[in-house]
Amino acid sequence: EDNVFRLAVAALRGMQQPQHVHIAVTYFSLWMSRLMGWWPELAHCAVCGLDLRGQDVWWSPVADGVTCADDRRPQSRSLSAAAVAESHRIARASLEQFMSEVEHGRDLYLDLGVFAVAVLERHLERRLRSAAALG
Repeated sequence: EDNVFRLAVAALRGMQQPQHVHIAVTYFSLWMSRLMGWWPELAHCAVCGLDLRGQDVWWSPVADGVTCADDRRPQSRSLSAAAVAESHRIARASLEQFMSEVEHGRDLYLDLGVFAVAVLERHLERRLRSAAALG
């Protein structure tokens, strides 16, 4: 699983500047979670079923799924509506297409990357040293 992050770094060589490594890590973390069947449904609250499209969502590293603000779980963090929308775009794009169309600021990918890595770590039941090193 740590090889995913090495692949992300390798994919960036020649494509973008090194400071954009967090974007590739986000892309690969999200795709690894999707391919393993671990990526949560982001459009509805896992507790009450509320439609969350176009809204910020809340996630917890100790629970699956995302929730609305009213059903937040312990240790919850917010994920912006822009980050959720970007996750949908990432899921439809090749790496080359995605990297050529990156338009948002670093914070969007850092937040989405933290979420994507947390999903991986929760299901792998261990911390990913490579992700922490890129921190």
